[in-house]
This record gives sequence, structure tokens and C-alpha cells, in this order.
Amino acid sequence: MKRMSRFAAVALMAATPATIAAQSTAVDCASYVDLQTISSFALPGAVDAVAARCRSSLGPKAYLRTSAAGLSARLRASGKSWEEASPAFTRISRLTLGSNLGGEFVSGAVVDQLVSSGVAEAFEPSSCSQIDSGIAALATLPTSRMVDFLATLFVMVSADMNLKMCPAP
Repeated sequence: MKRMSRFAAVALMAATPATIAAQSTAVDCASYVDLQTISSFALPGAVDAVAARCRSSLGPKAYLRTSAAGLSARLRASGKSWEEASPAFTRISRLTLGSNLGGEFVSGAVVDQLVSSGVAEAFEPSSCSQIDSGIAALATLPTSRMVDFLATLFVMVSADMNLKMCPAP
């Protein structure tokens, strides 16, 4: 979980704080919907990064070699755009870092690259076979359920990220 929390912190640090000033009410916690939104935006890039990292260490019939591009495309088609995800990234970066990151705007492409880099460094290639099996199993789910699963993992590591979760409605 330590690696995942570091990955999450790197991804969240890339959030744009520009929309914080535009928010009419300050929120001192992250909602499950925020985490779903972030997961929906970041998951396609994460799948691409895992597939790239594992490609050379997996057999030719492995899921990540044969189907990762299709899964990533499916996730992108149903996922959130940067415009939709930016406020959640901003809110959570403020909560986890305690600052507005200087008010600089960070593009979705930069966040996507940071997520990809974080994912690629979060595991050793010797784990690729197990990761391939897990992603293949998750890929059988509707994309909304994959997003829910990732958001739930973020809830589980929220304390490691110094992220206060809002009470469930």
C-alpha cells in the first residue's frame, strides 16, 4: 500500500488549483464522487502505463499484450474528461498538500503523464503476471465498476495520503 499511496500523492500533486478560487464553498474533505471522478480520468492512462511496463515480461497471449489497448479505449470512451476531473483533482491536491500549488494551471496531459510515470514506477516487472491476471479479471466488469473499485482503493489508502474523507451521504 505504501507504493500506491506514493503513486496517488504524485498523481494528486499534479492537480490544478485554479478552480479552488472559483468554488463558492470550501470543502475540507474528499468525497467518494471526487475519487470516482479522478479514477475515471486516470484509469485509461494507468492501464496504458502498466501494459507498456509489462509488455516485455509477459507471454504473447497475456491480457495486457493482447487487450490493454481495447480496455484503455473503452475506459477513455466512458471516462471523465480533464474539464470534469479538474475540480476534484484541485480539491484533493489542496487537502493532501495543504496548498494551492501556487495557483498554476496544470493540463490534463501533464496529469496523465504523471499518473503514467507513477504507475510505471509503482511495481517491479516481476509482478507483471499477477497484475495481468488482476486486470484481465477487472476488465470483465463494466467500466463504472472498475472506476468504483479504484475509488474504493483510494478510500482505503486515504489515511496514508493524509486525505480526510467526507462522511458518506
